[in-house]
Amino acid sequence: MNQSIIYGHPEIQCYLPHRYPFLFLDKVEIVSGEKTVKGLKNFTINENIFQGHFPGEPLVPGVILVECMAQTGGFLFITKDKFKRSYLSSIKECKFLASVHPGDQLVCEMNYQRKIGDFYCATGIGYVNKKRVIAINLAYVFINNQKAVINEK
Repeated sequence: MNQSIIYGHPEIQCYLPHRYPFLFLDKVEIVSGEKTVKGLKNFTINENIFQGHFPGEPLVPGVILVECMAQTGGFLFITKDKFKRSYLSSIKECKFLASVHPGDQLVCEMNYQRKIGDFYCATGIGYVNKKRVIAINLAYVFINNQKAVINEK
């Protein structure tokens, strides 16, 4: 039986270097024994991105959707080595399938695909109300860095 590990903001910040205003995950679920991770982002009208994108017709910028997916995918590659961290190295393919608005809850599902040389590949789909809004294919690379330690538990 596979068990889920669910991370909230405090745990997410132990693994990702991102902070406000560029931390775009509210919750992460990792299912043990599987190569899938789910991230959750609740978009509210109070977020700064909606001040200029677009006044009167707020819309989540595509680059923010990509970042949500990339941050989620980073959890596929969590390592026990506190000096190693995965970094996004390329966006192989990305399709925006529908718009995302304030009040929407984005569910990001990222799946490990394969390792090619030093690169780890993952694909994902983002959903709002079970409707596909983004499809993406990303590659990550690990970097050894003494500064990679974010927050000791």
